[in-house]
Amino acid sequence: MIQRIQSLFLLVAFILQLLMLFLPVSEYTINGSQGIIFKASGFVSGGGGMKELYQTTIILIFICLTVILPLITLFLFKRRVLQMRLCIYNIILLLGFQGVLFWFIWWRIGIQFEVVTVYKFPVVFPVVSAILSYLAFRAIKKDENLVRSLDRIR
Repeated sequence: MIQRIQSLFLLVAFILQLLMLFLPVSEYTINGSQGIIFKASGFVSGGGGMKELYQTTIILIFICLTVILPLITLFLFKRRVLQMRLCIYNIILLLGFQGVLFWFIWWRIGIQFEVVTVYKFPVVFPVVSAILSYLAFRAIKKDENLVRSLDRIR
């Protein structure tokens, strides 16, 4: 199972999306004063208390789905066609998640208030995970084609 390259791609995609749950996605500074941190759970104040300001349940739902889907796909290694479908669903979810994520980062705070936005590294994790899911899809398809060609020879 883990010796296949698509399993490694799916495992790395799973780990990247799991990190999105814990790492801050962006930070906002309002007029040089105390900032706001955007995490998967929502917007929290950047002070010592870390008081929650606004919950983002849609982001949390997207992250949970995009964490669970590669993990399920990883363990369905005997059902390659279903694995390919789940990879495509994961890619669509990740691209939709990236759009929702930027809407929250840019529109929710950036436009309504005049703030300085600092993007953190986890912003690109959904795109990297989508690329890894696509690479896993291609490798699974290659395996499926190989198995079908061997069935024809018999």
